Formats: sequence, structure tokens, C-alpha cells
Amino acid sequence: MSQSLSAMMYIRNNKHRIAVPVVSLCLCLVLTYLTGFLLSTTEISCASVYLESTQFMQFISLSDQSLGVKTTMDPSEIKKEISRRNEKTEEIAALLAQHDGIQTAYTANFLTAEISPAIGRADTFFPLLEKEELPSLLSYSGAALVEGRMPEKPGEIVIDRASMNNDGSELGGYYNYTNYLESYRIVGILDSDLYFGCGIPAEDQSDIKIIILISNIKDIAAELEKENIHPGTGDMIFDYNYGKEIMQNQIQNAISTSTSYMYGGVLIILLLLLMVIYTMYLRERHNEWCLYYSIGFSKMSIYLSAMRELLFTFGAAVLAGTAVIIVSVVLLKYFAIDPYGLKCRYFDMNSIQTILCSYSFLLGMLQIPVQYALSRIRTIDAMEDDLY
Repeated sequence: MSQSLSAMMYIRNNKHRIAVPVVSLCLCLVLTYLTGFLLSTTEISCASVYLESTQFMQFISLSDQSLGVKTTMDPSEIKKEISRRNEKTEEIAALLAQHDGIQTAYTANFLTAEISPAIGRADTFFPLLEKEELPSLLSYSGAALVEGRMPEKPGEIVIDRASMNNDGSELGGYYNYTNYLESYRIVGILDSDLYFGCGIPAEDQSDIKIIILISNIKDIAAELEKENIHPGTGDMIFDYNYGKEIMQNQIQNAISTSTSYMYGGVLIILLLLLMVIYTMYLRERHNEWCLYYSIGFSKMSIYLSAMRELLFTFGAAVLAGTAVIIVSVVLLKYFAIDPYGLKCRYFDMNSIQTILCSYSFLLGMLQIPVQYALSRIRTIDAMEDDLY
């Protein structure tokens, strides 16, 4: 026969049978994408700290050895040591400020800021400067005050809304409240694309500790080498290269490993489920296919009809899953991501590639029961003797 078999006829008459694999595939798609979406909050939030912010602001904390300051255990010398350390830090900052690509350099105290995504955490620093220096720092960072006021007294800070939400603090309250040694009163809220804050150091903070550079330089260690300063294990350089290393080794690799195991487990379970269900369906359709074969339809026509049924099943699962994903992503962002000050991406290409590869693998594996069923087709006069 030249005409082809209609796949839609079987689908219309067996909606409940088609619904089972459609729902299974749909749940697999939704689970895969939403898992990637939720994990992306960790990657995107940490990338904001380690990759985006370090492209315009870097932090340097040098050890006494790198500063060339001798450390003594004499309590009476502590103030003098702090003074020498501060002077040397200011001297190095002044030298770095003259390098090409560095707009300015601050010497300052800092407040450790902890951003807590779904998995792990990312640590950054909020500069603590003199009151007169804060407006220029906000200008460099692209942040703007949208609520409250600028810091005026020691121990006051302004921070962006995402950092405040992530910490669970509020305007007029204290940031890092659980750490009383680093609790600062929030007097203003910033509009910023990054996790960012700044303020005035507390009165008991006299040690500078850190250099803050406003630049687009990715390798600050190379700039220090130009001044004959060789960073060692006791030094902290928070620049783009450091952030890239942290993202690769501690965040992306960990997420990739855990998701690979999870996706593999889901795929194996779904494959076993579909193989069992589809084999049962094909067993029940054996007589039907034998009848088609007896009245003149070729095995290729029967195979193409089966493939159209499978493609419809996968397509329906994709459409239904996409609708569920869109609704779920919007709700998750509104109720579970924005309120905690996290960042995410709606369009996750990695998850989409995983889904496409998984569906291609499943479609390929389902060829096994289909080909086996086709090999068992007999003409109608032999149906009664078939022990399928």
C-alpha cells in the first residue's frame, strides 16, 4: 500500500495510554530544568561576587613580611606596629594608583560580607572609608542611594537591597548582626547590580588592613611584582584571577559533579520506566500490527507510524513541561529567590542541552522494543501460532 498509517488515530483512541509516558517525560523535563535553575542561583550569585565585581574593584591585604614590617610580641609596641603597617600600606597604594589601568586606590578598613546562595557561600568585602570618600566610591561602583541616608557616624553603612535581603536585615537594623564584632547599622539602601556596600569604620578600628583598587586589571599580583612585592601564602589578593579560580574549583566543579550524578539517576529510572511501559504497549498491539501487515502495509509504514506516535509523545511532553517550567520559574523567583537577595538566569542553556541529549538518548533506546516488535510481526494466518 502506498498510503501511510495514521498515528493520530491510535493517539485519539488511547489517550490514557499516551498520557503515562507524556507525564513521565514531562516530569523529567521539569525536574531537570528546575534543578539547573535553582543551582544557577549559586553560580550566578557567586559570579556576581567573584567575577563581575572584581572587574572594577579589587582588594589587597598584605602580610607584614610583604609590607616589610617587623612584628614583635611586645604589647607596648603594638600601636607603633599598626602605625608602621598603615604607613607602608598607604605607600604601596600610592604607588599602585600610578599604574596604567588603575583609576584610584584607597586604604581602608573593611567589613566582611557573606552572601549565602542555595549551596555554599561567597565572601566579599564592603569598604569602610572616611565620610568624604564615600560619594566618589559610590560613583565608581555605579551604585546610587535610593532610600535612607549616607553614613555620617562611625559604624554606619549603606548596602544594596539584595545583600540586605540575603542577610535578613532591614533599614535601621544591623548587618552581620550575628557577629557582634562586625555589626554595622544600615542607614541607607543602594541600587546596585552587584552585591555592594560601604560605610564608615567603627571608632575602635585603627588598623587599615586593606588596599582597594578601582581598575579593570585582572591580575593584581603582576602589578605588585612591578613594585618588587612578591605575594605569598600570607597575602590576600581578591581580583578577577582569584575569583575565576574560586568559581572553577569550588563552585562550578562541585555543581557539575553533583548534577551529573542526579541527572544520571533520573535518566536511568525514566529509561527503565519507559522501556517497561512501552514494551507492554507494543505487546498489546502485536495483533493490530499483524493485521496491518496482512492487508498490505509494509513494516516500514508500521515503523514510521510508531515513530510518529513517539515523536508526538515527546513533543507533547516538551510543550506541557515548558508551560509548567515557565510558571514555576516565575513563582520561584518571586517567592524564593528575590526575597533572599539571590540572582538567577531564566534561560539555562546547560539544562536545555541536558534535556535534548536525554530525550535523544531515550528516543534512541526506545528503538530496541520497537525493532523487536517489528521483527515479531506475522501475517494474519500465522497469528494464532505466534507465541509473542
